[in-house]
Amino acid sequence: MFKNKDVFIFDLDGTLIDSLGMWNEVDRLLITFLGGDPLEEHARQVRRETILSEAKADPDPYLVYCGVLKEVCKSELSPAEIKKKRYEISASFLRNTVSLKPDAAEVLHLLKQMGKTLVLASSTSRANVNIYSTENPGIYEKAYFPDLFSLIYTRDDVAQIKPSPEVYGKVLKTLGVPAQRCVAFEDSLAGVQSAKDAGLDTVCMHDTYSEPDEELLKEMSSAYFDSFSALKSALTDAFHA
Repeated sequence: MFKNKDVFIFDLDGTLIDSLGMWNEVDRLLITFLGGDPLEEHARQVRRETILSEAKADPDPYLVYCGVLKEVCKSELSPAEIKKKRYEISASFLRNTVSLKPDAAEVLHLLKQMGKTLVLASSTSRANVNIYSTENPGIYEKAYFPDLFSLIYTRDDVAQIKPSPEVYGKVLKTLGVPAQRCVAFEDSLAGVQSAKDAGLDTVCMHDTYSEPDEELLKEMSSAYFDSFSALKSALTDAFHA
């Protein structure tokens, strides 16, 4: 499925980097600070992802999410104040804890050496991407995003976040390439649905926090890989056969 592809589009959280566990911990600390019940980790993640998916058409889905936390925690803080606190809690994690998945950097460099166009299409903020690119040495020393990716689109660049296909449609329009020449790499139901609805072949990369949806993800995706090492082998076989 790779031989006729020119553009390789990667999601970020849960796909290239180990970060979903971080956001679960950030929300645990935030909800505890607000005086609410943080729930067990999977339930906490599902609640967040469900709210963000339902609010995808809102100008700021994360502000909607923080509004829900305000209500369930019975907090006196405004949604905007809760959102600010969430990112204050996350700052150290973003700079020091988040890391690339094993062999992810090697895959990116391999594709770049092959002359492929690399794109980052993420529902995280551009501010977070900038932190990874300039303040997290565990990431930028292995994979410097501005050099590797021809385009970087974040939630700041679209009206609707995934599972809306908007970000992928914007990539196709900007590059002027047909969907058939592109392949997307995702790790979650929202991400895979987004890419599929844009008409792209979609590879799902294993992520611990998506394991409850693994069988459905395998059904929805064009291919499924347990690791970037396995993906690297498949790419090498495809382009050097």
